[in-house]
Amino acid sequence: MLQPITLNVGNPGSHTRIDCLQEAHQKVAEEQELLRTEANAFSDFCARLDGIDCETKPREAVTSTSARHDTVAFHSDPVPPQGDTPIRDAYVETVMDTPHYEREYADSYWESITAEFGNEFAMMLDQAAVITPALKDHVLTAAQQSKAQRKQLISTLNREASALEEAHADLYTIAEETNAIRSRPFHDCTTPELQHLRADIDQLSAQCEELATRRQTGDLELHSVGAGLKNTLRRTKYFYESLQTTHPILDPIATISDQLTTTNQRITDILATRTA
Repeated sequence: MLQPITLNVGNPGSHTRIDCLQEAHQKVAEEQELLRTEANAFSDFCARLDGIDCETKPREAVTSTSARHDTVAFHSDPVPPQGDTPIRDAYVETVMDTPHYEREYADSYWESITAEFGNEFAMMLDQAAVITPALKDHVLTAAQQSKAQRKQLISTLNREASALEEAHADLYTIAEETNAIRSRPFHDCTTPELQHLRADIDQLSAQCEELATRRQTGDLELHSVGAGLKNTLRRTKYFYESLQTTHPILDPIATISDQLTTTNQRITDILATRTA
């Protein structure tokens, strides 16, 4: 758990608390846990698929439901059991049975299948009269791909967690040094002391600028790794939407940099009066 950063502002004793890095780190940890749970659920789904028997010669197909529905993603009424029933049972009892599923998705089986694998895939299942080896292999491949997508997102989030931790360590130190400078009684300092403080501020400002540059060249970009990955937008530019800022590293950098600029100006004004 990352500690909040405290930055002194204004008069002595007045401070602001920077906790967006802590919140972002917690958000990443929560998302990682959800993805691990979903990846494990797809592993269980694949295991269930392995145990499903196939028929090499499909029976006469039942009447296609595609004529009765514009898209299978919007099934609302129960439909008669069809050839995909074992697959459906396996999916519902694994992927849709995770503790967070209802909270995060709250969709039906057909909506879930369509969101995860695409409408064409869902139509294929909807029209299946029996489970052939080819159909089973197709579903298994899609499920393995969904698991791989989540593993890839976990890796991306691992990098984001490391970036947050590194930024927090740097900004925590910069904030502490900024607080130490701002606590000095500037009017009582000698001119050489003030000049030394300005040099320290310039160094801290350069560290902030370097950190901002590093962040902007490798910012959080959780691009979709599969067109059917559920709730892709939740894991892209809207990932931090529920937090106080969508830029948990750049915003505190800006806050600290502003205080450094203000402090530098105060010292500059004092030095100006001494040389006037």
